[in-house]
Amino acid sequence: MEKKFTLHTKSGSARLFAACVAIILIFSFIACIFSSNGFTVKIEHITTDARGATLNGELYYPAATSDEDKLPAVIVAHGGGCAYGVVRGLAEELARRGFVVFNVSAYGSGLSEQPIFDESDEGINGVSGRGTAAHGLKDSIDFVKSLKFVDTTRIGITGHSAGSRRSNYAVDLDCGRLSYNDQMINILCDTFSQSFTREEIDMDADALAAERLTDDELEFYNYLAEGVRETIDNSVKAFLSLGMREDLLLTRAEVEVGGYTVMRNGQVNIGFNIGQWDSYCNIITQDNAKDSWFTKGETIEIDKWYVLDDAAETSTIIGDWGDSSVYESDTFKAALADRTLRMVTQPPETHSKNFLSNKTNANACAFFTAMFNYNRGELTDAATVPLAPENQIWGWGRACSAIAMLAMIAMLVPLASLLMKGEFFASLVVPEKKRLTPFNKKSYWLWSAFIAFGTFWCIYYPCQSNSPVFKYFGFINLPTNRFFPLYISGWSATQLLSYMSVLAIICLICWGIFNKKKYGDTDMRVLNVGQKFGNIMKALLLGAILLAVAYLSLAVIEYLFKQDYRLWQTMFTEMKLEYWGILPRYFVTFVPCFLILGMACNYNVRDDIPEWRDTLNTIVINSLGVWLCCLINQLVMMQSPVGEAQFFASFITYYYALLYVPITVFISRKFYKLTNSVWLGTFVNSFMAAWFLVSSTGINFAYAGTTFAEIFFGF
Repeated sequence: MEKKFTLHTKSGSARLFAACVAIILIFSFIACIFSSNGFTVKIEHITTDARGATLNGELYYPAATSDEDKLPAVIVAHGGGCAYGVVRGLAEELARRGFVVFNVSAYGSGLSEQPIFDESDEGINGVSGRGTAAHGLKDSIDFVKSLKFVDTTRIGITGHSAGSRRSNYAVDLDCGRLSYNDQMINILCDTFSQSFTREEIDMDADALAAERLTDDELEFYNYLAEGVRETIDNSVKAFLSLGMREDLLLTRAEVEVGGYTVMRNGQVNIGFNIGQWDSYCNIITQDNAKDSWFTKGETIEIDKWYVLDDAAETSTIIGDWGDSSVYESDTFKAALADRTLRMVTQPPETHSKNFLSNKTNANACAFFTAMFNYNRGELTDAATVPLAPENQIWGWGRACSAIAMLAMIAMLVPLASLLMKGEFFASLVVPEKKRLTPFNKKSYWLWSAFIAFGTFWCIYYPCQSNSPVFKYFGFINLPTNRFFPLYISGWSATQLLSYMSVLAIICLICWGIFNKKKYGDTDMRVLNVGQKFGNIMKALLLGAILLAVAYLSLAVIEYLFKQDYRLWQTMFTEMKLEYWGILPRYFVTFVPCFLILGMACNYNVRDDIPEWRDTLNTIVINSLGVWLCCLINQLVMMQSPVGEAQFFASFITYYYALLYVPITVFISRKFYKLTNSVWLGTFVNSFMAAWFLVSSTGINFAYAGTTFAEIFFGF
């Protein structure tokens, strides 16, 4: 009886392909249900242009919202080397609580372009991907303020890592350092020619005005005061930093008040959510933090609300983070209005875990609920039923997206099988060459152990900050330029592939020599590397077709469900047209690596067990080193003191390898079994890796230009 689902027949391949497509559509639809909170939240793709370059993002707001509504809003900013999709879970949870949410890609990330000059004048004369500029986040704030259904007196912003740095600069541009009293003292000096002693500039400006000005002058003063108050009220009210130390807003800065140079904190309420094992910072012991928070040299306390007084240079702890009774106190409300609240919380996680974390999302929801007194309605309204911070569903949506992504990868195999059953691509299936070396279980497991250990080292070594390769010769330190414009973390993929390719070469040489001496043949010919040029070009063409179909499937789920393919740091998402000129540059660099890796991966194929078991064994053997290294890293990290993270290997930019390594092994093995050659798997892996890298990694580390030609051709 003929099997219904098999790659050996055309009808069986068609059924497998249809099944994969069905899984993609079904799970993308389910993911859409979670993202939209059962279609109670409207999600719109937004493109806005403030300075000759587009900003791209997603706008979330309650269904049936009208311009008569006045809702609090939060801008969400992603970290370095990625786009807005990585923090989609946080955006979704804030939106479930009724906030308007603008989840935006910074200039040069995702589909957002690079302006000639951004809000901080970075651009053609230099771009710092480390986040020393707003990179579109001040423009995002201005966009949100323009929405008729947003309450502009209740706008917040939160960002992870480099996104927190960018938010930091955007907030400083929007809010500044001068309080209402500082600005009115300056108006009294500049407009009304008043002079003050150093002590008087910290006195109540309104009282001083009433005492010193004539009735006509006081009337004009009050008119100006209304404008100042309105400007302050309509600036960002709250900023939540995720996983980053903000040197700008964390540190007091010099400003001029009444003719005197004084130190002032940023005029915004600030919270810090920093993982207990965050490798980037531990602000509670930093001197600049303690100085700005006036703790008199004492370590900043965790989970406490501080109220700062710049004039008196003092601070007061008014209660515990999460204590609802604190939020009802007059002291909290006054500090909230004066923008002098500060808080640090440390959930049990690492830097990269911040954007895949129930705890971080819960903290963010609780923070903005406290800042805006809002959660599915005004908390002053007895009819409002707020949603608890711990009530979260975003993870289910991400799980569905991951299933859809794996189905998309699997879909390529039966599709290739279908196409190779046609006349044009039939020649890609070459005759299977018989192995001359007998299968030996002892040799097989020795080979497997060597592969697992080697893969372990390949991921471990570049993750060492003191590695000579990392410090002096590592790809991660290579300069980013117009031809290879991706964010610096983009080099990590090339670095990892290069190390693994060297390992593969060593393995192939050693086993080739061993087989030659023992059996008189290396058995390398079974890999069918040596083929006619025309057949290799056909494999290249088929790989490109498979990439096109995979991207088409993405376009479908983007259009129908506003979803893409992703799980944590592994993702395949939409690209600008210009980026299709960047993709081939990375594809060419990947081909030699994946050719060598494909040879090593398929050098030993077992025929004494079912094919599915052989494929599973191969995936586990080639991925075990990466998984084990990450596990050891987690165990070591969790034993280190809180706030003083110690790592076996820093996985900050390498978590994608946990899933992407087995994906590449699967592709390599399945296409080898289909064609008896390593070429098709090489091209498919190279295309998919280039798509993954270009679509997921921003170009905001170097100025890539504004025209299509500049970006597409790389000069």
